Amino acid sequence: MLCRAHEPPVLPDLGDPSYSVMNLAEEKKLGRVILAQMRARLPLVRDIELQSYLQSLGRRLLAYSGERQNFDFNFLLVADGTVNAFATPGGVIAINTGLVAFSDSEDETAAVVAHEIAHVNRRHIARRYALSHRTQWFSALALIAGLIASTYNSDLGQLGLASAVSVPVEKQLAHSRTFEREADYSGMRLLSRAGYDPRGMVAFFTKLQARDGGHGVPEFLRTHPLNIERLRNMQARSAQYPAPPQRDSTAFEYAKARLAALGHAGVTADPGHREPPHIKLYRQGVELMQKRFPRRAIHILDQIKGEQHDALPVQLARAQAWLLQNDVSKAEPILRRLNRLHPDNVSVNHYLAELLLRTNRAPQALALLQKLTPLHGYHPPLIKLSAQAAAMTEKNGLSHEYLAEYNAASGAFDLALHHLKLADRETGANKVAKTRIEQKRKRILQLREEMQQQ
Repeated sequence: MLCRAHEPPVLPDLGDPSYSVMNLAEEKKLGRVILAQMRARLPLVRDIELQSYLQSLGRRLLAYSGERQNFDFNFLLVADGTVNAFATPGGVIAINTGLVAFSDSEDETAAVVAHEIAHVNRRHIARRYALSHRTQWFSALALIAGLIASTYNSDLGQLGLASAVSVPVEKQLAHSRTFEREADYSGMRLLSRAGYDPRGMVAFFTKLQARDGGHGVPEFLRTHPLNIERLRNMQARSAQYPAPPQRDSTAFEYAKARLAALGHAGVTADPGHREPPHIKLYRQGVELMQKRFPRRAIHILDQIKGEQHDALPVQLARAQAWLLQNDVSKAEPILRRLNRLHPDNVSVNHYLAELLLRTNRAPQALALLQKLTPLHGYHPPLIKLSAQAAAMTEKNGLSHEYLAEYNAASGAFDLALHHLKLADRETGANKVAKTRIEQKRKRILQLREEMQQQ
């Protein structure tokens, strides 16, 4: 971590007129609504390992921000081949798979995430609206809806709010040069503190600028305008930071290989890029599993030798291949060992819980998943799996509670309320459970009301 005494000075705060339009509590409410809508409507990557990778990267950056976090950040990986990313009020950050494919290093992907975190922390969206004297914040949700509709699916109807947007979405979402400069500088400081190389931001934007030509303006630059002056300032600023110590970035290499193997939009194996042998074998193994050839996948994965053979992604892939081969006796020891080594790892616990459910050990699976309850909000698949475990344990009331939480996370509020009603019936005279269910009902009703108000 870079000593603050050696950090370049930050830009002066330009003031925060955003409070005249929306306070932090209101922005948090809007963020909850947007998150639910994006989970319901965007083509999100569902793979638990890839979700966990992006969450871990984002949370590493947040841990080194040195600032009080006003928002509960959520990082979403969108299955779309365009080079794009955006942040919304309340701390929702979406990164396209195409952007990950475009990045040549974890420093570059981290640079974009840090840049978007800076936009949220500096409240740029709120400040832009305050400066333009707009007081109807329902239009912010309409803008996000327009972005989702125009970028990912023109049939979404902009969440029913298309009429609220009269100016092209890209123009309204585009950040000013001042805001971009703030995000550049704040993002670089964040990168350096977290052990990433701020020059990754320069590398990423330089490549984007080079791409701007015969193929039109890259999607990311439509809302994050770039010019020569900004790039030069970025280069000068990054040069003021000392080079960070060499850092292991194999997690990025495995994540990128996994995206390609799973066939996600915009990510393919680049024949011009020489993959390290263990990364190539890992990708081929996952590809074979996708084609339902687990025995061949195991053969390929077992060709990875030495330290790379013990890497977490490789061992998780081996366990998944043995499960696909219907050989629990080979898969379980791998997952048990990984659970001892990585007791809090989301992917390990998720796969182990699936194995326990598959072998009729639902009580053990439920106990395992309940340890991860604080992470449920970031990984909705954990909630759904918990509901299955509770149902198999004949805890039907608890199962309906989990299903309510899962549906609420995806914006299906009426269905969530229906499950809470069923949960209440199952609890009988259990006052503790009834109180818990009522609290959840109030939260979901509040969230539904907030969405309707937007």
